[in-house]
Amino acid sequence: RGEKTLEEYYDEYASVWTHKVKTEFNPKRNFELDNKEILKLNGFVDKIEYTNDDSSINIVDYKTGRSFSEKTKEEKTEYERQIVFYHLLLEDYDDGNLFINKSTLDFVEKNKKGVFEQYSFDVTKEHLNKLREEINLCADEVLSMEFLKKGCNKKDCEWCNMPR
Repeated sequence: RGEKTLEEYYDEYASVWTHKVKTEFNPKRNFELDNKEILKLNGFVDKIEYTNDDSSINIVDYKTGRSFSEKTKEEKTEYERQIVFYHLLLEDYDDGNLFINKSTLDFVEKNKKGVFEQYSFDVTKEHLNKLREEINLCADEVLSMEFLKKGCNKKDCEWCNMPR
């Protein structure tokens, strides 16, 4: 099944692929929290495509399974947040001289209509600021141990049911 899927995917896109790319890129950065502590962030980007003038890039994240249009609202939101996180990771990369032109989720399996889907998402300053707030809140809850009181709200979670 995988071989057939990848053959079809290759046939669909091989003629338009750019060859100036970086694959399996693992950017790292220091993120300054509101309290001035430094949190080390890192991620794993499937592919970065360099544009013709090398001044901007396209981020590509390959996905398997159900296509974007077949995902739930919550799953779509998580995918969009993943793209925002990539932008946050790369915003100071190359001394801030790198412009992210486009970010795309590229689904390598056809949807129910027999079509490959690609989903691009425009990241705004508001998206980045919201993620910064979430990172600060999460770090604060972990460092203060408040997260232990919250739990995950899953009925049979072994971690939440551990004695404290």
